[in-house]
Amino acid sequence: GLDPREGAVSQLKAHSQLNGVELKLPEPFGITREQTRDLHFELNLEGPLTMAISYGNQANVAIALKDGELHGGQVYLGKTEAYVPDEPGMLIQGHVNDVKIEEWLPVWQRIEQAQLELDRVKNEISPPSNEDKDEDENPIRAIQLSADYVSYEEQSFENIKLDVQQNAGDWRADIDSAVTKGHI
Repeated sequence: GLDPREGAVSQLKAHSQLNGVELKLPEPFGITREQTRDLHFELNLEGPLTMAISYGNQANVAIALKDGELHGGQVYLGKTEAYVPDEPGMLIQGHVNDVKIEEWLPVWQRIEQAQLELDRVKNEISPPSNEDKDEDENPIRAIQLSADYVSYEEQSFENIKLDVQQNAGDWRADIDSAVTKGHI
C-alpha cells in the first residue's frame, strides 16, 4: 500500500504532454489530438489528502479531501498557483482574455448531465437517507473572474469583473464593467 505511516510512498507525481488527447473546451482550454499541453499532477498522502493539478498556463487546481469527500479547493484560471482555502467549498478565480458564452453553454450542459448521471449511479449503489446532506448542495462557494472581452450572441462587454457568491444554495452575482454594473 501507500501508507506513509509505514515509511512508504507519501507523494505521487505525474506529468504528461497530453499527446493524442482531445479536450473539447473553448479556447484557450481545449486542445486537438495534434496539440500538446503540459499537465502536472501531484497527490500528497501525508496529513490531509491533497491534490494539485497544473494545466499548461491555462489553469491550476488545488483540492483537499476529508473523509473521502471534497472539503475545499481552488481553481485558478491563469498562471497563478492554486491553493486550498481555509473555508470548505471550491473557489474559482482568475482572468480569461476572451469569453464567448455561447461556446461555454454546451460545456455547462455536459457537466450538468454528467452530475445527474453520477447522482443516479450513487443513489442506485447507496440510496440516500434522511441524514445525508442535501443532494443539491453545490461544492462551488464562490466565482471571482475577470475578462478582457465577453460576448454572447450580439452583445459584447469589455473589461468585465464577475463576483458570484453562494450561500445556502442561493447565488448572488455582482457584475462590474464600463457599461454594466449591478447585482443579480
